[in-house]
Amino acid sequence: QLQFYLIDFKDGMEFEPYMKNLQIPHVKLISRRNTLDDAYTILKKIIAILESRDKLMSEHGCKDINEYNTNYPDSSLPRLFIFIDEYQVMLEGNASNSDSRLINKCNTALVDIVKRGRTAGISLILSSQACVAGKDIKEQVAHRVVFKSQGVLDKLFDDIDSNAEEILKGSPKGTAYYTD
Repeated sequence: QLQFYLIDFKDGMEFEPYMKNLQIPHVKLISRRNTLDDAYTILKKIIAILESRDKLMSEHGCKDINEYNTNYPDSSLPRLFIFIDEYQVMLEGNASNSDSRLINKCNTALVDIVKRGRTAGISLILSSQACVAGKDIKEQVAHRVVFKSQGVLDKLFDDIDSNAEEILKGSPKGTAYYTD
């Protein structure tokens, strides 16, 4: 069982194919052209799901979603994948909405989801053309895929691998570097 939450912070075109065919069973939410208020509302809902799952698993003596789903197959919980495209907009704000308190709330919510989400079956997939994730998020993210791009390699590889930048510099378009 899977559920996808698709969230886009720019023009919303990345998820356009899914909007045309709303019959995709795994897509629970498509949210495009978001404001910080929208983002925080969605993140709060995801945290509410996380807390509900934590409580349920605790009440049943289960340490994580795998144990819960194994022990209670009739009421198994779907895994949630939260895709946030251009997530840096949420953490940097923009000219029309740069409320620093709201940015901090969004960042705190993301960190909470990243830290506690795995055991509850909630995964974040963040995509961006600029690396703005803070140390709290980077420390929790075990896997990163970085595609060749201009001007951001130094920021992207400061904590990954000193050879990664060299590997991608001479590589063809579409080449990615994967960390595990």
